[in-house]
This record gives sequence, structure tokens and C-alpha cells, in this order.
Amino acid sequence: MLQGKLRSVKKKDSERAHDSSTERGFSTDQRINIEQLRVQKMSCIDRKNEAVMFNLAIEESALARQVEVSETRAQLRCPEYDDNNLFWKKANAIIKKHEQVMDRISNLNSQCDPVSYESSPKVSEFLNGNSPRKRDNAKRNNDGLIMLDSDTSDDDTASIHKKSKVSFEKE
Repeated sequence: MLQGKLRSVKKKDSERAHDSSTERGFSTDQRINIEQLRVQKMSCIDRKNEAVMFNLAIEESALARQVEVSETRAQLRCPEYDDNNLFWKKANAIIKKHEQVMDRISNLNSQCDPVSYESSPKVSEFLNGNSPRKRDNAKRNNDGLIMLDSDTSDDDTASIHKKSKVSFEKE
């Protein structure tokens, strides 16, 4: 008996795997789970960008302080600017590093979307989209109601007593 059920399950699985007569889509639960993964991915990217921006802000602050100190030291050692002076060379190197960090901050800011109501997280079109469904061969009248009998006449008043109506929303 157990082997019979096992064969039946295997046969159904095989038929399901090779069935091309019906279109299959994602279930609502699957769509919700996929949407949750997308939102989690966006959240991870945002957290990464925040951490990078925080680190760059700390680095920029430290470099800005170093620029001030190095320029002050260079002015004390050599009041007039001289490209060949060791202190001015160090000040220029620190200024270049500071500019690089500022460029990185600027690039990161330009990559991030500006915060607005339009860019706030929305449910994606994937979740709202229609799932592929079986083709509906049911007969419907002009109101979108499924007719349960086999009468195909277009005159609803002539066969009103023969027909039973079941209301379903047509998608």
C-alpha cells in the first residue's frame, strides 16, 4: 500500500514536471517572500552606504585637522610658499588626500538617491503584477458572470430560468 502511494506521488510529480498545458506563476506567499528579499537587499545596501559615508566623514574630519596643522607648521618654518620645502610638500600631500576623500564623499552622495516621498520604498511591480493563470474557458455573459449551463445564446432574457449565475471578478 505504501509503495502504491509512493508510485502515485512519483507519477504525479513526473506529470507535473512535464505538464506544459498550464501556465504557472508564483503564489502570493512566494511573491511576498521575494519582495521581502528585495527590500532586505535594498536595506543592506543602504546600511553599507551609511557605514561608508560615516567612515569617510571621520576620515575627512581627521584630514581637515591635519591640513590645518601642516599648513600652520609650514608657515612657521617657511613663511613664503616654496614647492621644494619639506613642510610645504607634506602639507600639499595631506591636502591631496583630503581632496580625494572629498571626491569619494561626493561620488557616494551622487550615487545615492535623494530622499523624497517618491523614492521611499514601494511595493514593486512584481508583487502587484498578475500571476499567470490557467486559461479560463468558462462562458461569461456581458456582466462578467460565469454561466453554469451549456446554453450559448446571447439572449439572457430567453433563458433566464435555465441559467444559474455565479459572480466572480474577472481579472
